[in-house]
Amino acid sequence: MEKLPLENEFNNFVKFVFEKKTKISFWDMLNLDKFENDTIRMVFHNHWDYIPERQPAAETRKLLGDTPRYFKSNEDFFEAYINGESKFFEDMMTLRGDGKQRLFAGDIAFSFIPYPHGKHTHLLMAAFRVVSDDKSVVAKEDLIEYMPYIGRLVVSYEDKQGNNPVRTNPEIIKKISVAEILSIPASEAFPGYDLVRLSYKELEHKLKAPDWAKKFKAKKGVYVITDIKNGKQYVGAAYGQNGIYGRWNTYIESNGDIHEISDASQKDNDVGYPNKEFKRIIRENGGKKYIEENFQYSLLETFDKDTPEEDVVTRELYWKKVLRTREFGYNKN
Repeated sequence: MEKLPLENEFNNFVKFVFEKKTKISFWDMLNLDKFENDTIRMVFHNHWDYIPERQPAAETRKLLGDTPRYFKSNEDFFEAYINGESKFFEDMMTLRGDGKQRLFAGDIAFSFIPYPHGKHTHLLMAAFRVVSDDKSVVAKEDLIEYMPYIGRLVVSYEDKQGNNPVRTNPEIIKKISVAEILSIPASEAFPGYDLVRLSYKELEHKLKAPDWAKKFKAKKGVYVITDIKNGKQYVGAAYGQNGIYGRWNTYIESNGDIHEISDASQKDNDVGYPNKEFKRIIRENGGKKYIEENFQYSLLETFDKDTPEEDVVTRELYWKKVLRTREFGYNKN
């Protein structure tokens, strides 16, 4: 796909800045002088919780759901972001239901989450103008000129002003420097094996992303599939030629694990969904929709590709015992 002129201009500017090793402020890079008559709000998401029953506005609970959410560390924010949950943060910041109005009509807002791969670094995840603030959820419109920066621009800023997530003082904003420009959006880059937590749909998407596929193929591993509706888990091992990628891709392409064929499956002469419990779920729910909506995929351990198969299987058995997935989960072997 041909890049838009805006993207070409952005990439050329980034190349110039970092080839010359020029230190540049966030203010100058985004040319914020043009907003001299507007209030600029820098929103730095920090530790907070979402407790549905504490939200007085029904519109708030409808937007964010009935599940409590807890963000205690930089990794919590970043993990949620790379797993496709950035909208949750934006919705949270545009609410007035908690009685704390942070954004007002006419504001220019830049929203950041902690970036865990640097000291006091933050990743830009939204840039928008507030259109109106007369309802429990303020209306906003994206600032199109800054879209190439979203998920790629990392700033350096040490918060010394407590828990207030919003900065409006121009003198403070002008001291915020650009730390890094990522070559691809952070949501597309592989974040590390310890931060993998994917829904079925997210897994399907990530397996097609070159960086993710390369990393998954490079390692063997022990993984856990969690049914987020009932809490049951399944522990499996990936030790084939294509490592984790090969095993997880099998789940997407054939809806099952071709290496685990139960006696019952063989008697039924039905290997379309080999795992006995997963096959039962498919049968009882009339298809794979339940799995697509409720299964989450994570890694417990990873191993180099030259690790013997029996060593990986030993660790798989260990995790089955730790998580008791034979007694209370979906493992039957």
